[in-house]
Amino acid sequence: MNPWIQFFRSEVGLSWRERRRALLPLVFFVIVASLFPLAMSPRPLILKLIAPGVIWVDVMLATFLGLESLFRQDYEEGVLEQWILSPSSLELRVFLKVISFWTVTSLPLIVMSPILILWLSFPVRALGILLVGLFLGTVTLSFLGALGAALTVSLRQSGMLVAILLLPLATPILIFGAHSALLAADKQNPRPALYLLATLFFLTVGLVPKAISTALKVSYEV
Repeated sequence: MNPWIQFFRSEVGLSWRERRRALLPLVFFVIVASLFPLAMSPRPLILKLIAPGVIWVDVMLATFLGLESLFRQDYEEGVLEQWILSPSSLELRVFLKVISFWTVTSLPLIVMSPILILWLSFPVRALGILLVGLFLGTVTLSFLGALGAALTVSLRQSGMLVAILLLPLATPILIFGAHSALLAADKQNPRPALYLLATLFFLTVGLVPKAISTALKVSYEV
């Protein structure tokens, strides 16, 4: 078996064995989205207007939950130091690490979102646009979150700091993602917002792994 595939599978397996890391974002996502119709007016017209924003804010916060511990255990056990000293590509290891985090944390949120979005009276015709936007946005958020986690990996109790670092970067993703879904629900063209979201996706996936690798190396030099 290819060693990189084996590395990815082992990372996913380790995350699934830590039930809290895997289940906490999903439970948080379901509870928060389910409470909105109970806390606000149950009228479908109002729920339709707020549904994309609710889902996107919920997804963003659920993704942030697991970011603090993304590299923490590897740092404390010396695994990151082995990665840095290894002749194999650190950027590729980081890339696969983040994708494994997305697979365990964000992919279940995307799978669950159609049920919750219908609970919020969102039109079925716009569901595809919402899912495409969530895919692009959650991958982008995962890489940006990993950068924040890498910058603070040597600090204890850095969860709040990671969230503060990420909020300005995550805001455009939130705006474009929710706006594209709302445009699709109103039978308008959602492509411009999706194109902007896709641009952020490709820039992040292409450039951020290098920045994460540099941040991890600096954490051992400080």
